[in-house]
Amino acid sequence: MGGFVCQVSDTDWPISRVKGIYGNRKNKPDSTTPLRPQDQLSVIRDLIAVRPGDLIFFHVIGKEFGISGLHGPYTPSSNPFYDNSPIWKNQKEVFPFRFLFKPYPGYETICDADMSVRVSDIYQAIEAHQIWSLATLENERNIERRAVRKISFSDAQTILNIFLREFRLSGHKVSSSVISPVPVNIIPMRTQVGNVGRYENAVKALLMDKLADSHPSLTAIFPNYVDYMNETFVAPTTRKLMDVLVVSTINEDDHHYYIIEAKNSNFKLGELRQLMLYIDLFRQRAIFHPGKDKISACALAAKFAPDTVKFRNMHNTFSPYDPVILIEYKSAGQSKDALFAELPGTVSLPQNPSITPIPWGTPSPIKDIIANVAYGLPCCPNNGYVSRNLIKQPTNNSFIIEEKNTLTSRVISLCYAFVWDKVFSTSTFHDFMKILYEEVAPITSYNFRAINPVIISRGYESLTLNYIASYNDLSVRRPILVYDW
Repeated sequence: MGGFVCQVSDTDWPISRVKGIYGNRKNKPDSTTPLRPQDQLSVIRDLIAVRPGDLIFFHVIGKEFGISGLHGPYTPSSNPFYDNSPIWKNQKEVFPFRFLFKPYPGYETICDADMSVRVSDIYQAIEAHQIWSLATLENERNIERRAVRKISFSDAQTILNIFLREFRLSGHKVSSSVISPVPVNIIPMRTQVGNVGRYENAVKALLMDKLADSHPSLTAIFPNYVDYMNETFVAPTTRKLMDVLVVSTINEDDHHYYIIEAKNSNFKLGELRQLMLYIDLFRQRAIFHPGKDKISACALAAKFAPDTVKFRNMHNTFSPYDPVILIEYKSAGQSKDALFAELPGTVSLPQNPSITPIPWGTPSPIKDIIANVAYGLPCCPNNGYVSRNLIKQPTNNSFIIEEKNTLTSRVISLCYAFVWDKVFSTSTFHDFMKILYEEVAPITSYNFRAINPVIISRGYESLTLNYIASYNDLSVRRPILVYDW
Protein backbone atom coordinates (compact mmCIF):
# COMPACT_ATOMS: atom_id res chain seq x y z
CA MET A 1 0.00 0.00 0.00
CA GLY A 2 1.11 3.53 -0.72
CA GLY A 3 -0.01 7.13 -0.46
CA PHE A 4 -0.69 9.80 -3.07
CA VAL A 5 -1.61 13.47 -3.17
CA CYS A 6 -3.29 14.37 -6.49
CA GLN A 7 -3.90 17.94 -7.65
CA VAL A 8 -7.22 18.94 -9.22
CA SER A 9 -8.92 22.29 -9.85
CA ASP A 10 -11.99 23.34 -7.88
CA THR A 11 -13.96 23.44 -11.15
CA ASP A 12 -13.09 19.81 -11.99
CA TRP A 13 -13.32 18.40 -8.45
CA PRO A 14 -17.15 18.24 -8.21
CA ILE A 15 -17.27 16.17 -11.40
CA SER A 16 -14.38 13.94 -10.34
CA ARG A 17 -15.93 13.38 -6.92
CA VAL A 18 -19.38 12.42 -8.17
CA LYS A 19 -18.10 10.20 -10.96
CA GLY A 20 -15.23 8.75 -8.94
CA ILE A 21 -12.61 9.37 -11.59
CA TYR A 22 -9.36 11.33 -11.64
CA GLY A 23 -7.51 12.40 -14.78
CA ASN A 24 -4.19 14.03 -15.57
CA ARG A 25 -3.22 16.05 -18.59
CA LYS A 26 -1.69 15.05 -21.90
CA ASN A 27 -1.58 18.57 -23.36
CA LYS A 28 0.28 21.70 -22.44
CA PRO A 29 -1.63 23.98 -20.02
CA ASP A 30 -4.56 25.75 -21.70
CA SER A 31 -3.61 24.27 -25.05
CA THR A 32 -4.56 21.54 -27.48
CA THR A 33 -0.87 20.92 -28.19
CA PRO A 34 0.35 17.64 -26.66
CA LEU A 35 3.19 17.67 -24.16
CA ARG A 36 6.55 16.48 -25.39
CA PRO A 37 6.96 12.67 -25.19
CA GLN A 38 9.34 12.92 -22.22
CA ASP A 39 6.85 15.16 -20.38
CA GLN A 40 3.95 12.79 -21.06
CA LEU A 41 6.14 10.04 -19.64
CA SER A 42 6.67 12.09 -16.47
CA VAL A 43 2.88 12.23 -16.01
CA ILE A 44 2.69 8.46 -16.51
CA ARG A 45 5.65 7.94 -14.16
CA ASP A 46 3.85 9.71 -11.32
CA LEU A 47 0.52 7.90 -11.82
CA ILE A 48 1.46 4.41 -12.92
CA ALA A 49 2.04 2.97 -9.43
CA VAL A 50 -1.51 3.76 -8.19
CA ARG A 51 -3.16 0.57 -6.91
CA PRO A 52 -6.38 -0.36 -5.06
CA GLY A 53 -5.72 -0.16 -1.32
CA ASP A 54 -3.59 2.98 -1.59
CA LEU A 55 -4.55 6.04 0.45
CA ILE A 56 -5.40 9.00 -1.81
CA PHE A 57 -5.93 12.68 -1.00
CA PHE A 58 -6.92 15.31 -3.53
CA HIS A 59 -5.34 18.75 -3.37
CA VAL A 60 -8.18 20.92 -4.69
CA ILE A 61 -6.76 24.17 -6.07
CA GLY A 62 -9.00 27.18 -5.58
CA LYS A 63 -8.87 28.76 -9.02
CA GLU A 64 -12.55 29.69 -9.35
CA PHE A 65 -13.72 29.84 -5.74
CA GLY A 66 -10.39 30.82 -4.16
CA ILE A 67 -10.27 28.07 -1.52
CA SER A 68 -7.60 25.36 -1.57
CA GLY A 69 -7.39 22.30 0.63
CA LEU A 70 -6.92 18.56 0.82
CA HIS A 71 -10.00 16.37 0.37
CA GLY A 72 -10.30 12.71 1.27
CA PRO A 73 -9.59 10.04 2.22
CA TYR A 74 -10.13 7.93 -0.91
CA THR A 75 -8.71 4.76 -2.40
CA PRO A 76 -8.35 3.67 -6.04
CA SER A 77 -10.95 1.26 -7.37
CA SER A 78 -8.90 0.51 -10.49
CA ASN A 79 -5.37 0.41 -11.76
CA PRO A 80 -4.36 3.48 -13.81
CA PHE A 81 -5.51 3.50 -17.41
CA TYR A 82 -5.70 5.62 -20.56
CA ASP A 83 -9.11 6.84 -21.77
CA ASN A 84 -9.75 9.91 -23.94
CA SER A 85 -13.53 10.06 -23.67
CA PRO A 86 -14.68 13.56 -22.54
CA ILE A 87 -15.74 13.87 -18.88
CA TRP A 88 -14.75 17.33 -17.65
CA LYS A 89 -15.79 20.72 -18.99
CA ASN A 90 -12.35 21.71 -20.24
CA GLN A 91 -12.60 22.32 -24.00
CA LYS A 92 -8.88 21.85 -24.67
CA GLU A 93 -7.96 18.86 -22.49
CA VAL A 94 -9.65 15.53 -21.76
CA PHE A 95 -7.17 14.43 -19.05
CA PRO A 96 -6.77 10.89 -20.41
CA PHE A 97 -4.31 9.48 -17.83
CA ARG A 98 -6.82 8.26 -15.24
CA PHE A 99 -7.81 6.02 -12.36
CA LEU A 100 -11.11 5.34 -10.59
CA PHE A 101 -11.56 5.98 -6.88
CA LYS A 102 -14.02 5.55 -4.01
CA PRO A 103 -14.12 6.50 -0.31
CA TYR A 104 -11.46 4.80 1.77
CA PRO A 105 -13.16 1.92 3.64
CA GLY A 106 -14.42 3.00 7.05
CA TYR A 107 -14.25 6.72 6.27
CA GLU A 108 -17.31 7.08 4.04
CA THR A 109 -18.88 9.67 6.37
CA ILE A 110 -15.93 12.03 5.99
CA CYS A 111 -16.11 11.68 2.19
CA ASP A 112 -19.90 12.18 2.26
CA ALA A 113 -19.32 15.55 3.92
CA ASP A 114 -16.59 16.37 1.36
CA MET A 115 -14.25 16.94 4.26
CA SER A 116 -11.13 19.01 3.63
CA VAL A 117 -8.19 20.25 5.67
CA ARG A 118 -6.21 23.41 5.13
CA VAL A 119 -2.88 23.24 3.36
CA SER A 120 -1.38 25.08 6.35
CA ASP A 121 -2.24 22.10 8.56
CA ILE A 122 -0.14 19.89 6.29
CA TYR A 123 2.75 22.34 6.34
CA GLN A 124 2.68 22.45 10.14
CA ALA A 125 3.02 18.66 10.20
CA ILE A 126 5.93 18.89 7.74
CA GLU A 127 7.72 21.48 9.89
CA ALA A 128 7.16 19.31 12.98
CA HIS A 129 8.84 16.37 11.15
CA GLN A 130 5.61 14.38 11.34
CA ILE A 131 5.62 14.17 7.51
CA TRP A 132 8.96 13.49 5.80
CA SER A 133 8.29 12.38 2.19
CA LEU A 134 6.46 15.58 1.24
CA ALA A 135 8.21 18.95 1.46
CA THR A 136 5.69 21.17 -0.32
CA LEU A 137 2.43 21.13 -2.26
CA GLU A 138 3.53 24.01 -4.45
CA ASN A 139 5.12 23.87 -7.90
CA GLU A 140 8.48 25.51 -7.38
CA ARG A 141 10.62 27.37 -9.85
CA ASN A 142 13.25 25.23 -11.62
CA ILE A 143 11.56 22.06 -10.35
CA GLU A 144 9.33 19.91 -12.53
CA ARG A 145 5.64 20.77 -12.20
CA ARG A 146 3.82 17.71 -10.89
CA ALA A 147 0.11 17.14 -10.25
CA VAL A 148 0.58 13.76 -8.56
CA ARG A 149 2.97 13.14 -5.68
CA LYS A 150 3.72 9.71 -4.26
CA ILE A 151 4.26 9.87 -0.50
CA SER A 152 5.07 7.27 2.13
CA PHE A 153 2.14 5.29 3.48
CA SER A 154 3.06 6.38 7.02
CA ASP A 155 2.81 10.03 5.92
CA ALA A 156 -0.56 9.31 4.30
CA GLN A 157 -1.73 7.89 7.63
CA THR A 158 -0.49 11.06 9.36
CA ILE A 159 -2.58 13.16 6.96
CA LEU A 160 -5.54 10.87 7.68
CA ASN A 161 -5.10 11.58 11.40
CA ILE A 162 -5.20 15.31 10.63
CA PHE A 163 -8.53 14.74 8.87
CA LEU A 164 -9.88 12.95 11.92
CA ARG A 165 -8.64 15.72 14.20
CA GLU A 166 -10.24 18.47 12.14
CA PHE A 167 -13.43 16.66 11.17
CA ARG A 168 -16.61 18.27 12.36
CA LEU A 169 -19.73 16.79 10.81
CA SER A 170 -21.85 19.54 9.29
CA GLY A 171 -25.57 19.81 9.92
CA HIS A 172 -26.47 18.34 6.55
CA LYS A 173 -24.94 15.66 4.41
CA VAL A 174 -23.53 16.51 1.05
CA SER A 175 -24.72 14.06 -1.58
CA SER A 176 -21.66 12.07 -2.49
CA SER A 177 -22.32 8.45 -3.27
CA VAL A 178 -19.34 7.81 -5.50
CA ILE A 179 -20.47 5.88 -8.56
CA SER A 180 -17.47 4.75 -10.56
CA PRO A 181 -18.14 4.80 -14.30
CA VAL A 182 -17.16 1.92 -16.50
CA PRO A 183 -14.98 3.38 -19.29
CA VAL A 184 -15.78 2.05 -22.71
CA ASN A 185 -12.23 1.93 -24.04
CA ILE A 186 -10.09 1.21 -20.99
CA ILE A 187 -6.42 0.80 -21.89
CA PRO A 188 -3.87 -0.07 -19.15
CA MET A 189 -1.56 2.88 -18.59
CA ARG A 190 1.58 0.77 -18.94
CA THR A 191 0.76 0.39 -22.64
CA GLN A 192 1.38 4.12 -23.03
CA VAL A 193 5.03 3.76 -22.01
CA GLY A 194 7.41 3.78 -24.95
CA ASN A 195 10.84 4.91 -26.09
CA VAL A 196 12.63 2.87 -23.43
CA GLY A 197 16.31 3.58 -23.95
CA ARG A 198 15.62 7.06 -25.27
CA TYR A 199 13.85 8.77 -22.36
CA GLU A 200 14.83 8.40 -18.72
CA ASN A 201 11.22 8.85 -17.56
CA ALA A 202 10.22 5.72 -19.50
CA VAL A 203 12.61 3.62 -17.42
CA LYS A 204 11.48 5.26 -14.17
CA ALA A 205 7.81 4.73 -15.06
CA LEU A 206 8.38 1.02 -15.65
CA LEU A 207 10.37 0.76 -12.43
CA MET A 208 7.48 2.29 -10.46
CA ASP A 209 4.97 0.01 -12.20
CA LYS A 210 6.96 -3.12 -11.37
CA LEU A 211 7.52 -1.95 -7.78
CA ALA A 212 3.74 -1.58 -7.41
CA ASP A 213 3.30 -5.16 -8.63
CA SER A 214 6.13 -6.60 -6.48
CA HIS A 215 7.86 -7.94 -9.57
CA PRO A 216 10.23 -10.82 -8.67
CA SER A 217 13.20 -9.09 -10.31
CA LEU A 218 12.82 -6.19 -7.86
CA THR A 219 12.01 -8.21 -4.73
CA ALA A 220 15.35 -9.93 -5.37
CA ILE A 221 17.17 -6.57 -5.33
CA PHE A 222 15.11 -4.98 -2.52
CA PRO A 223 14.16 -7.79 -0.10
CA ASN A 224 11.09 -7.15 2.08
CA TYR A 225 10.37 -3.71 0.62
CA VAL A 226 7.23 -2.11 1.99
CA ASP A 227 7.18 1.34 0.40
CA TYR A 228 8.59 3.32 -2.49
CA MET A 229 8.22 6.81 -3.86
CA ASN A 230 9.61 8.86 -6.72
CA GLU A 231 10.90 12.42 -7.09
CA THR A 232 11.21 12.89 -3.31
CA PHE A 233 13.48 15.56 -1.81
CA VAL A 234 16.67 14.00 -0.49
CA ALA A 235 16.71 16.79 2.12
CA PRO A 236 14.26 19.72 2.37
CA THR A 237 16.95 22.42 2.24
CA THR A 238 18.77 21.11 -0.85
CA ARG A 239 15.69 20.92 -3.14
CA LYS A 240 17.41 17.99 -4.86
CA LEU A 241 15.18 15.10 -5.87
CA MET A 242 15.87 11.40 -5.54
CA ASP A 243 14.67 9.58 -8.63
CA VAL A 244 13.25 6.71 -6.58
CA LEU A 245 13.44 5.76 -2.90
CA VAL A 246 12.65 2.19 -1.84
CA VAL A 247 12.10 1.30 1.83
CA SER A 248 12.55 -2.25 3.12
CA THR A 249 12.01 -3.61 6.62
CA ILE A 250 14.90 -5.26 8.46
CA ASN A 251 12.65 -5.96 11.42
CA GLU A 252 9.64 -4.21 12.93
CA ASP A 253 11.36 -0.88 13.67
CA ASP A 254 14.49 -0.95 11.48
CA HIS A 255 14.59 -0.08 7.80
CA HIS A 256 16.85 -0.30 4.79
CA TYR A 257 16.64 2.71 2.46
CA TYR A 258 17.67 2.35 -1.19
CA ILE A 259 18.30 5.65 -2.99
CA ILE A 260 18.08 5.10 -6.76
CA GLU A 261 19.62 7.44 -9.31
CA ALA A 262 18.54 6.56 -12.86
CA LYS A 263 20.36 7.36 -16.08
CA ASN A 264 19.09 6.67 -19.57
CA SER A 265 22.26 5.13 -20.95
CA ASN A 266 25.74 5.20 -19.38
CA PHE A 267 26.24 5.74 -15.63
CA LYS A 268 29.52 7.61 -15.19
CA LEU A 269 31.71 7.99 -12.13
CA GLY A 270 30.83 11.67 -11.67
CA GLU A 271 27.15 10.75 -11.43
CA LEU A 272 27.99 8.24 -8.74
CA ARG A 273 29.57 11.12 -6.80
CA GLN A 274 26.18 12.87 -6.69
CA LEU A 275 24.52 9.66 -5.51
CA MET A 276 27.03 9.28 -2.66
CA LEU A 277 26.27 12.87 -1.63
CA TYR A 278 22.57 11.97 -1.45
CA ILE A 279 23.45 9.09 0.88
CA ASP A 280 25.20 11.44 3.32
CA LEU A 281 22.39 14.02 3.16
CA PHE A 282 19.63 11.47 3.72
CA ARG A 283 21.49 9.97 6.67
CA GLN A 284 21.08 13.28 8.52
CA ARG A 285 17.28 13.31 8.15
CA ALA A 286 15.13 12.69 11.22
CA ILE A 287 13.52 9.65 9.58
CA PHE A 288 16.88 7.82 9.49
CA HIS A 289 18.02 6.12 12.70
CA PRO A 290 21.80 5.51 12.68
CA GLY A 291 22.83 2.26 14.28
CA LYS A 292 19.48 0.69 13.37
CA ASP A 293 18.71 1.63 9.78
CA LYS A 294 20.79 0.89 6.69
CA ILE A 295 21.19 2.77 3.43
CA SER A 296 22.39 1.81 -0.05
CA ALA A 297 23.32 3.78 -3.16
CA CYS A 298 21.66 2.30 -6.26
CA ALA A 299 22.75 3.30 -9.76
CA LEU A 300 20.26 2.36 -12.50
CA ALA A 301 21.32 2.47 -16.15
CA ALA A 302 21.60 0.53 -19.39
CA LYS A 303 25.37 0.31 -18.95
CA PHE A 304 28.07 1.46 -16.55
CA ALA A 305 31.41 3.14 -17.13
CA PRO A 306 34.37 0.88 -16.22
CA ASP A 307 35.45 3.28 -13.45
CA THR A 308 31.96 3.08 -11.93
CA VAL A 309 32.08 -0.72 -11.83
CA LYS A 310 35.63 -0.62 -10.45
CA PHE A 311 34.64 1.72 -7.62
CA ARG A 312 31.57 -0.41 -6.78
CA ASN A 313 33.78 -3.49 -6.50
CA MET A 314 36.36 -1.76 -4.30
CA HIS A 315 33.80 0.05 -2.15
CA ASN A 316 31.81 -3.08 -1.38
CA THR A 317 35.06 -4.93 -0.59
CA PHE A 318 36.45 -2.29 1.75
CA SER A 319 33.51 -0.55 3.40
CA PRO A 320 30.99 -2.44 5.55
CA TYR A 321 28.66 0.56 5.22
CA ASP A 322 26.56 2.09 2.43
CA PRO A 323 26.94 -0.63 -0.22
CA VAL A 324 26.72 0.44 -3.87
CA ILE A 325 24.25 -1.52 -6.03
CA LEU A 326 24.37 -1.37 -9.82
CA ILE A 327 21.01 -2.14 -11.47
CA GLU A 328 21.09 -2.80 -15.19
CA TYR A 329 18.02 -2.43 -17.36
CA LYS A 330 17.47 -3.91 -20.80
CA SER A 331 14.89 -2.62 -23.24
CA ALA A 332 12.29 -5.23 -24.19
CA GLY A 333 8.96 -5.53 -25.98
CA GLN A 334 9.84 -3.18 -28.84
CA SER A 335 11.09 -0.51 -26.41
CA LYS A 336 7.85 -0.57 -24.39
CA ASP A 337 9.17 -2.63 -21.47
CA ALA A 338 12.35 -3.00 -19.43
CA LEU A 339 13.98 -5.90 -17.61
CA PHE A 340 15.82 -5.08 -14.37
CA ALA A 341 18.68 -7.06 -12.80
CA GLU A 342 21.49 -6.38 -10.35
CA LEU A 343 24.91 -6.33 -11.99
CA PRO A 344 27.03 -8.97 -10.18
CA GLY A 345 30.06 -7.73 -8.29
CA THR A 346 33.58 -9.12 -8.36
CA VAL A 347 36.34 -9.28 -5.77
CA SER A 348 38.83 -6.47 -6.35
CA LEU A 349 42.37 -7.58 -7.18
CA PRO A 350 45.60 -5.79 -6.09
CA GLN A 351 46.84 -3.04 -8.40
CA ASN A 352 49.56 -0.45 -8.46
CA PRO A 353 48.72 2.19 -5.83
CA SER A 354 47.27 5.46 -7.14
CA ILE A 355 48.06 7.47 -4.02
CA THR A 356 51.36 7.97 -2.19
CA PRO A 357 51.31 8.14 1.62
CA ILE A 358 52.82 11.23 3.18
CA PRO A 359 56.10 10.47 5.00
CA TRP A 360 55.65 10.93 8.71
CA GLY A 361 59.22 12.11 9.09
CA THR A 362 61.87 10.47 11.19
CA PRO A 363 60.93 6.97 12.35
CA SER A 364 59.28 7.10 15.75
CA PRO A 365 58.14 4.49 18.23
CA ILE A 366 54.39 4.04 18.20
CA LYS A 367 54.14 5.45 21.73
CA ASP A 368 55.69 8.74 20.53
CA ILE A 369 53.30 8.93 17.58
CA ILE A 370 50.37 8.31 19.89
CA ALA A 371 51.63 11.11 22.14
CA ASN A 372 51.77 13.47 19.14
CA VAL A 373 48.25 12.48 18.14
CA ALA A 374 46.96 13.22 21.61
CA TYR A 375 48.47 16.71 21.69
CA GLY A 376 48.01 17.78 18.08
CA LEU A 377 48.75 16.20 14.73
CA PRO A 378 51.51 17.65 12.55
CA CYS A 379 49.09 17.29 9.63
CA CYS A 380 46.68 19.71 11.35
CA PRO A 381 48.94 22.62 12.36
CA ASN A 382 47.60 25.15 14.82
CA ASN A 383 47.20 28.54 13.17
CA GLY A 384 46.42 30.35 16.39
CA TYR A 385 42.68 30.31 15.89
CA VAL A 386 42.14 26.65 16.70
CA SER A 387 42.54 24.78 19.96
CA ARG A 388 42.56 20.99 20.16
CA ASN A 389 41.55 18.60 22.88
CA LEU A 390 41.44 14.81 22.98
CA ILE A 391 37.81 14.01 23.82
CA LYS A 392 37.59 10.27 23.21
CA GLN A 393 39.81 7.25 22.62
CA PRO A 394 37.59 4.42 21.24
CA THR A 395 40.54 2.00 21.15
CA ASN A 396 44.20 2.07 22.17
CA ASN A 397 45.16 3.16 18.66
CA SER A 398 42.28 5.48 17.68
CA PHE A 399 41.70 9.05 18.79
CA ILE A 400 38.98 11.68 18.44
CA ILE A 401 40.25 15.23 18.79
CA GLU A 402 37.92 18.20 19.08
CA GLU A 403 38.94 21.38 17.27
CA LYS A 404 37.51 24.64 18.61
CA ASN A 405 37.58 28.29 17.65
CA THR A 406 39.82 29.83 20.32
CA LEU A 407 37.89 33.12 20.21
CA THR A 408 34.36 31.70 20.54
CA SER A 409 35.06 28.24 22.01
CA ARG A 410 32.64 26.78 19.47
CA VAL A 411 33.45 23.40 17.93
CA ILE A 412 34.70 23.65 14.33
CA SER A 413 35.38 20.02 13.48
CA LEU A 414 36.76 16.72 14.70
CA CYS A 415 40.04 15.06 13.81
CA TYR A 416 39.86 11.27 13.82
CA ALA A 417 43.26 9.55 13.88
CA PHE A 418 43.93 5.83 13.52
CA VAL A 419 47.47 4.59 14.27
CA TRP A 420 48.56 1.14 13.07
CA ASP A 421 51.89 -0.57 13.80
CA LYS A 422 51.59 -3.01 10.86
CA VAL A 423 50.77 -2.99 7.14
CA PHE A 424 47.32 -1.46 6.64
CA SER A 425 45.05 -4.13 5.08
CA THR A 426 41.42 -4.58 4.04
CA SER A 427 40.41 -5.92 7.45
CA THR A 428 42.17 -3.00 9.17
CA PHE A 429 40.27 -0.57 6.96
CA HIS A 430 37.02 -2.24 8.08
CA ASP A 431 38.02 -1.46 11.69
CA PHE A 432 38.87 2.12 10.72
CA MET A 433 35.46 2.63 9.06
CA LYS A 434 33.58 0.99 11.93
CA ILE A 435 34.99 3.54 14.37
CA LEU A 436 34.32 6.39 11.90
CA TYR A 437 30.63 5.45 11.55
CA GLU A 438 29.85 4.23 15.05
CA GLU A 439 32.04 6.42 17.30
CA VAL A 440 33.00 9.60 15.44
CA ALA A 441 30.09 10.43 13.12
CA PRO A 442 27.41 10.45 15.87
CA ILE A 443 29.26 13.33 17.55
CA THR A 444 28.75 15.50 14.44
CA SER A 445 25.20 14.23 13.79
CA TYR A 446 26.64 12.34 10.80
CA ASN A 447 28.00 15.45 9.12
CA PHE A 448 31.07 13.85 7.55
CA ARG A 449 32.24 17.24 6.27
CA ALA A 450 33.05 18.10 9.88
CA ILE A 451 35.41 15.12 10.31
CA ASN A 452 39.08 15.09 9.28
CA PRO A 453 40.15 11.41 9.12
CA VAL A 454 43.84 10.47 9.38
CA ILE A 455 45.59 7.10 9.08
CA ILE A 456 49.17 6.62 10.30
CA SER A 457 50.53 3.17 9.46
CA ARG A 458 53.65 1.15 8.77
CA GLY A 459 52.91 0.63 5.10
CA TYR A 460 49.75 -0.07 3.10
CA GLU A 461 48.43 -2.77 0.81
CA SER A 462 48.25 -1.43 -2.76
CA LEU A 463 44.53 -2.05 -3.12
CA THR A 464 43.85 -0.21 0.14
CA LEU A 465 45.61 2.88 -1.20
CA ASN A 466 43.67 2.60 -4.45
CA TYR A 467 40.36 2.54 -2.62
CA ILE A 468 41.32 5.49 -0.40
CA ALA A 469 42.24 7.46 -3.54
CA SER A 470 38.87 6.63 -5.13
CA TYR A 471 37.04 7.39 -1.88
CA ASN A 472 38.71 10.80 -1.63
CA ASP A 473 37.92 11.60 -5.26
CA LEU A 474 34.32 10.41 -5.24
CA SER A 475 32.92 11.51 -1.90
CA VAL A 476 32.22 15.06 -0.79
CA ARG A 477 33.57 14.26 2.65
CA ARG A 478 36.95 15.38 3.98
CA PRO A 479 39.69 13.30 2.36
CA ILE A 480 41.37 10.55 4.33
CA LEU A 481 44.99 11.61 4.89
CA VAL A 482 47.43 8.69 4.88
CA TYR A 483 50.84 8.79 6.59
CA ASP A 484 53.65 6.25 6.37
CA TRP A 485 56.11 5.85 9.24
